[in-house]
Amino acid sequence: MLMLLFALTDICHFLVFQKLIQILLLFDFRDRPNQFRRQYPGSGGPPPGRDFPPR
Repeated sequence: MLMLLFALTDICHFLVFQKLIQILLLFDFRDRPNQFRRQYPGSGGPPPGRDFPPR
């Protein structure tokens, strides 16, 4: 009985931990594209030439 209780709490903790990691990753990915574009131009988002209409 005690082992079952430990297993259940373990699963619950694992699920909560997974959800926390997911949320943190989501917030991380929201800020990531800007940093990525700053470090490596052209690798994130549209290429630099397509942003502005040709003159």
